Amino acid sequence: MTPFRLAYLSMCFLLTATEEIIVLSPPKLVGEYGASTSANCSAKVSADVNVINMDWEAPLGEVVKEMGAKETVLTWIVHNLTEWNIKPFCYITTKQNQIKSFLPVTVYKIPDNVSISSVNHTGPHVEGKEYQLQCNIQNVAPVQNVVVNWYKGQTIVEKSNITGTGESPQSTSATFVFRPSRIDNGAQYKCEAQLELGPYGPKTPPSLASEPLSMNVHYKPEFFNSTETFDQTDKNRTLNCTVRANPLPTYSWSSPTQSEEFKGAVFTVPPYDIGNYSCTAKNQYGSAEKLFIIRKKDRDYTVLWAIIGAGLTLVAVLIVGYLIMNFRNSNSVI
Repeated sequence: MTPFRLAYLSMCFLLTATEEIIVLSPPKLVGEYGASTSANCSAKVSADVNVINMDWEAPLGEVVKEMGAKETVLTWIVHNLTEWNIKPFCYITTKQNQIKSFLPVTVYKIPDNVSISSVNHTGPHVEGKEYQLQCNIQNVAPVQNVVVNWYKGQTIVEKSNITGTGESPQSTSATFVFRPSRIDNGAQYKCEAQLELGPYGPKTPPSLASEPLSMNVHYKPEFFNSTETFDQTDKNRTLNCTVRANPLPTYSWSSPTQSEEFKGAVFTVPPYDIGNYSCTAKNQYGSAEKLFIIRKKDRDYTVLWAIIGAGLTLVAVLIVGYLIMNFRNSNSVI
């Protein structure tokens, strides 16, 4: 047999033996830094395999051995996981060779602190302009497993992945680009650093959120309904021009009955006045106008038609009564 053929067969035996003999449970270990954790290594050895030794190789922890009828189980126990880059392996030594099976270990740590801030900006945000929010994350591991959730209130509006490598804690950040609108005024934004550790990690992903950042959004006045129409009345009529804006707007009016401009959100129209009344609301970001139209009231013919209808009904009744009486008299003469 050639040396190449012999090496190939040895490699195949090693792989097959590893798959058949050594079983790690769990196959991947995820543990929190400073916490306790454990993993099992079991061996199913056939009668024709002469095992000389079986053990764990690791820089910390202890090994507990349990012998069974069909298999041997070695439990690697760590009471205080304080190594960031740890590569334990379980091995079996036979007369033929040594078989190793490495246990992938992920050591995680939630951040010391998470905070949110506005990038290169102070003061209020203006509607429609573009801004950046930054999420600062201090001492988290592993950084490549961090997903940043951006919240508006209780709703996630964006997710950001962190690029990086390494096992030990690092500080990192993520940004979120947004254009605020008037409905964002007073909204609470926050970011959350969440560790996505896969199926062998905690069922609830470890996370830490920032304190909320309250939005102060400035926006110009804008009327939902820019025109209102009313009928003339014999009483004072109040026209209300109040509109939402931040900062609060100033108001001015123009009317057909007053030569001087009136200030204020509410304007009172005297009885019987008609015409167009225009209101302008203005702040430093823009202005909006609203038109109030007071028109001459059409005559109400309801009462007149009711009188006419009653009169016609009475006439009809009289005519019918008259005809009935004549009919009876004519029959009595015959």
